[in-house]
Amino acid sequence: MMNVEEVKNPFFILGNGERCFTLVKKRWGFRDVYTTFLYTMPYKSRDEISHLAIFINPDCSFNEGRGATISVHTTDGGNMGEEYFLGTLLPDKPSCFVQIRPTAPGVDGLAIYITTRAEVTVKWYIELQKSKEESTGPTV
Repeated sequence: MMNVEEVKNPFFILGNGERCFTLVKKRWGFRDVYTTFLYTMPYKSRDEISHLAIFINPDCSFNEGRGATISVHTTDGGNMGEEYFLGTLLPDKPSCFVQIRPTAPGVDGLAIYITTRAEVTVKWYIELQKSKEESTGPTV
């Protein structure tokens, strides 16, 4: 099991080319099956950020062989708002870009949840699916 302190910053998030998000929660998960990182950014002005770039940190050994699901939410007074974007990062596609246009009244920032799955879990799931197909036939 990996120590929380060993995971410094597994992802880079840039807004208009500059780092603008704060890593709020370093790590939490369930039996090392998945790990979620929470990044937040308050708006200083509504026109401040027009696009985001999210990258897997190539220098972080935590990310080896892992993909990630990204969920971007608006915030309203510190409360979670609507999901604004949902995407993925894969080992062979380690970046994703998000156009930002949240204009709803009360929106005061963004929160990004990045969830990774352990490689061993993905392999286990594939093996489980294969064994089900062998015993019952292909699933549709």
